[in-house]
Amino acid sequence: MSGGRGDLATTEESKKLDKMLKEARAQLKQEFSGVFVVKAKLYENAWIKYFGLKPAGVGCEPDGGLWYLNDQLVSVFEGKHQGPKGNADERWWKNASIINGIFTFYRKSKGVYHTFASGAACDKKWKGNEQLSSVIFPIDVRWSLSKEGFTYEELLEGMRNTLNGILGKHNIPHVYPEERGILDV
Repeated sequence: MSGGRGDLATTEESKKLDKMLKEARAQLKQEFSGVFVVKAKLYENAWIKYFGLKPAGVGCEPDGGLWYLNDQLVSVFEGKHQGPKGNADERWWKNASIINGIFTFYRKSKGVYHTFASGAACDKKWKGNEQLSSVIFPIDVRWSLSKEGFTYEELLEGMRNTLNGILGKHNIPHVYPEERGILDV
């Protein structure tokens, strides 16, 4: 990172990914108009609904938005870029934990948290987060990793595919990380 606050994208690659996800969110909001309600962030009334409080200094504003179907959160799209240095991989856990809390609020754990991660961290840190998060969280945690980054079309199609899957429409099944063995004790 090039300085600044740890909760803001500060590299050109991060800013580009954030901008493309917001543009894809806007386009898909139009395509799925009347089906999904899309929010840019978790607003104070939602914090109170799900957690009974709005903690000071804590926010949840995933770049691709929070997608609701019949007043129930069903999908969240996040973008993170990290080069050889930085802490985007650590910051990812905050939003994922908050969203997991919301999905479990519904007691169904049937939401999709889809992260588009790019940069050199795809070789190790993002791959590790992908594997660990699929074990830790009961929700559907999906990752799309691209060391070189994504095109707008790739982001748009990835988001569209996830939304179509939620609606039970034709989609390409997501490929999850390989399962790990179980330790016998």
